[in-house]
Amino acid sequence: AENASTLTPQASRFATEYSDPLHPLCKRKIEVELSKDGRTTIAHFSGTDVGAKGSGVMAGCSAEEIKEYKLRDWSFDGSILGEVISVGDGVHEGRWDKDGIRWNDGNKWSVVSKQ
Repeated sequence: AENASTLTPQASRFATEYSDPLHPLCKRKIEVELSKDGRTTIAHFSGTDVGAKGSGVMAGCSAEEIKEYKLRDWSFDGSILGEVISVGDGVHEGRWDKDGIRWNDGNKWSVVSKQ
């Protein structure tokens, strides 16, 4: 985002791609920008999953799983305040933990190294 120079280092580190152990091979990405008034750090989440939205399918995105359940893209927005990232839904609430995001349910998205 064009406002990247005014983001705090804590907020900027959320802006990357992640791996999600509950959904192997599925995409997880967060982009970060400041709101127009500069008061809120917005987190734009995007990624892929399999199965219909809300179906609760706990599967990965391997070729076999995509064939069985169908791949879908998703996106939603949240906010970042210090070490905490939140969508405000009680589910996608977590905090920065060394090399990724530790969610309140115990799951951890780890940063995918940029090699």
